[in-house]
Amino acid sequence: MTSEDVQPDDTSPIERLAYDTPTDTPTDTVQAETVHAETVQADTVAEEDHAVQDDSPSEVDPSAEVDQAAEADGSDDSSDEPLGAGFAELGLRPELLKALDDLGYEEPTPIQREAIPPLLAGRDLLGQAATGTGKTAAFALPILQLIPRSGPVVPIALVLVPTRELAVQVSEALYRYGRDVRADVVPIYGGQPIGRQLQALDRGVHVVVATPGRALDHIRRGTLPLNDV
Repeated sequence: MTSEDVQPDDTSPIERLAYDTPTDTPTDTVQAETVHAETVQADTVAEEDHAVQDDSPSEVDPSAEVDQAAEADGSDDSSDEPLGAGFAELGLRPELLKALDDLGYEEPTPIQREAIPPLLAGRDLLGQAATGTGKTAAFALPILQLIPRSGPVVPIALVLVPTRELAVQVSEALYRYGRDVRADVVPIYGGQPIGRQLQALDRGVHVVVATPGRALDHIRRGTLPLNDV
């Protein structure tokens, strides 16, 4: 082996590549093959794009999808079902269902669904739920269910609340729910002239919403009968 057969070690990578590349390959041929490869690649990309466009879903009219879904379910938007239909399953009287319908109540909340049936059956119940879940209606509706359609107006329920603000709030709720059963509701709390409360109790009420202190005051006076509670 002669020194001419050995490649120099100090040559750069580009120089070694030129040293190893055969010199009998025409430059025009290499360029032609490169152009041909680029053309094939471009044609392949174009065919793939065309295939993707063909596979893409065509535009669908949203109203057609709604109509098809309604047909599949066997229902439509023009339902004659009243808003309070969910409460009818709980066994509430028609007057209360009408009031709920007028107030826009559609379905009972979990606490209402679980509490109303046992309360209507006369069972004792301890319920706990977060604020805004309908606890007032959960105990108010069963109370209003018991209001007789005729006879003397006497207290059938005593609702105890910790503050006078809650006494007013619960009384208003009971009045709204029970207007079609002609419910007489009175709030009783401290800081209000007791004479006005005595007059309301003397006229007769169905439900008394009271703070504990004022309720005890009326019980000692004998002005808050609890015989029918």
